[in-house]
Amino acid sequence: MAGLLPLVELYQAADAPGVVPADPDDEIFIACALSAGAAFIISGDDHLLRLKQYSTIPIVKPTEFLRRIQAS
Repeated sequence: MAGLLPLVELYQAADAPGVVPADPDDEIFIACALSAGAAFIISGDDHLLRLKQYSTIPIVKPTEFLRRIQAS
């Protein structure tokens, strides 16, 4: 764990209320991605994947993320 700490950046989570009504506990991932200016949300969670995208952030499975990265 200590080896990973230099790679960590902390962000104050933005508000994203009501984004994932089927599972409000998942909203923190949307909020963190917004605060961090994330290019992707990579998840296996069905509730998040059903959104497909939030704002300008695509929500994809790990395999889809790798496919997109390899294609670019």
